[in-house]
Amino acid sequence: MLQAQSSLFEVQEINAENSTLRLFDLLADTEPFEIVDLGLSQSLKAPNRPLVFTRIIRLEPFNMTTGLGFIFSPNHKDYLLSRSRKMIKKLQIEDPAIKRLRVFFHLNRKEGLPSSFDHVR
Repeated sequence: MLQAQSSLFEVQEINAENSTLRLFDLLADTEPFEIVDLGLSQSLKAPNRPLVFTRIIRLEPFNMTTGLGFIFSPNHKDYLLSRSRKMIKKLQIEDPAIKRLRVFFHLNRKEGLPSSFDHVR
């Protein structure tokens, strides 16, 4: 799991049939990429482009989440980006992944959407 990348992602597309999601990394501003996640692909609705803080494991030939995830409304995108940057700067922790997890855990408690994953077959 040392290769896992945690970030805030915008869901651009969901393909429930293939259990895939197309994500855009809002903190790294990289090219969108696809992940495989049965629970998220069945639970999220793409038209409103929800935001997801999660950890991505990049494997060949696919990417997947570690299972941890916080869901946010796309209406809070600017606030989350601004607030998270300020909070990360204040933390006296060296590891950037731990900083991001701690900040988004806190933001999830205040701004996160309730989430649960139904039993998926």
